[in-house]
Amino acid sequence: MEKNFNHGKKASRISSAALALLLLSSIIATSACGNNPTNTPDNTSDATDSQNDTVDTQPIEITRDNAEDSLPDLNFEGQEIRILTRAGDNDTYQEFNAESENGDIINDAVYKRNSKIQDRLNVKMTVINTTKTRHAENTAQIRTSVLAQSDDFDLVSDHMTWTMSSVLEGLYMDMSKLDYLDFSKPWWNQSYMELSAIDGKIFAAAGELSLTMISGAYAMFFNSDLFAEIYDDVNLYEVVEDGKWTFDALNKYASGLYKDLNGNTKADEDDFYGFYIQDTLAGDGFFGGIMPRIIEDTGNGYKFSMLNDRTVKFAEQLKKLIYDESVTFRGGYNEAKLMKPLYAGTALFTHWMLGGVDYLRDMEANYGILPMPKLDESQSEYTGYTHDGFSIFAIPKTCQIPDCAAAFLEAMNAESYRSVVPAYFETALKVKYSRDDLTARMLDIIVDNIYLDVSYVYGIDLGTWMQMIRDMINDSKYCDNFASTVAEREAALNASLTEIMTKYNELS
Repeated sequence: MEKNFNHGKKASRISSAALALLLLSSIIATSACGNNPTNTPDNTSDATDSQNDTVDTQPIEITRDNAEDSLPDLNFEGQEIRILTRAGDNDTYQEFNAESENGDIINDAVYKRNSKIQDRLNVKMTVINTTKTRHAENTAQIRTSVLAQSDDFDLVSDHMTWTMSSVLEGLYMDMSKLDYLDFSKPWWNQSYMELSAIDGKIFAAAGELSLTMISGAYAMFFNSDLFAEIYDDVNLYEVVEDGKWTFDALNKYASGLYKDLNGNTKADEDDFYGFYIQDTLAGDGFFGGIMPRIIEDTGNGYKFSMLNDRTVKFAEQLKKLIYDESVTFRGGYNEAKLMKPLYAGTALFTHWMLGGVDYLRDMEANYGILPMPKLDESQSEYTGYTHDGFSIFAIPKTCQIPDCAAAFLEAMNAESYRSVVPAYFETALKVKYSRDDLTARMLDIIVDNIYLDVSYVYGIDLGTWMQMIRDMINDSKYCDNFASTVAEREAALNASLTEIMTKYNELS
């Protein structure tokens, strides 16, 4: 097999018009085991057809709320569908879990979707929530179940990179052979197919059922009231629209603002900073923003090639921002604590995933949201990673009802496209949580340009190469020694890439 690792812009597109989020596509064939559903034929009469021929009708505009799936009428006679999913935090929990309507926009949309699909297919959804915080433990649970031929669950919703590692172990069914899944529909995205399909075989999918694809998108937050006081002649939204939101711009606006608020003559978390970041995953967010190219097609195979002009400049710019100008405080991995300085007015900028907006609901001052800065103004567009743990979906090889599981997965993603994602993105993020119309425009830019490349999708099996970037957030020496660190690890990284290709060949 010759795997195409073309890795230009693999971005998941949610345009302002269509919000075409998330992942995967393919051609669907047949399958058969487990419960066989009852199909209801189309009994439209000839008289009705004749009458319709004589009526001059205007074409109906296809929108999110009226987009139709291609599922036939199905009745699975009360079949239980068991879904193993994560519930360790609110973002993963809310993808499947809603016990009743409670007035919350997202909860109510999820509850209505779950009820509608269970009624439509006549199935009973059982959510098996795992609260394990270590991704390796979740993967081990799945591996143990499948290898023991234990029929424990019918669908898996799990961490993207860890699931893709499990795909290479051969734990999941090829969904391209199952009825009812139609990956050409807009709730599936073509770009992920190019990164993860193996000779047309689809072992894992992501679609609009994955709200964590949006909530995990990395972004910049700023206190817009404070910014207006400090820079009354600058409109940051115009800076973004003009293509000038770069590392240099962030450094410029965050510099020279430090204040020793507690008077202890020591820079600590209780002081005022131009920029406040999380001390590990900030590396992911910033690196995705420079539109990285780190796997090279040599014409005679693929090579991990992380050292180039852009990545070297990135290391230099990151050091300048975080260490040289004394503008940044690096905090630990605590989302609530991370957003607190912005909320309290003791930081001008902070960086986190879009889900962090939940901690700003009651913020008295106004805030804004921006895309990740470009490396420089020559970069053609804004890009950004989404957290590599967003949910993707797979059907374990031990599933005894693959037809039912496939129909359920298609229906849930379709209904999420019609109702849940609009509730989350258009109503909650853009209207309820945004303080101005221009923030809504920034959200479009962020989610339009979510950036995926093969090195990120297969990050676990590529020797966790991202740790080199994360180390740079923790210690300036990794910025200084970036080139030598890459050189030291390049052989091992290329060995990992070769191993991935070997596993691809075995699966195909």
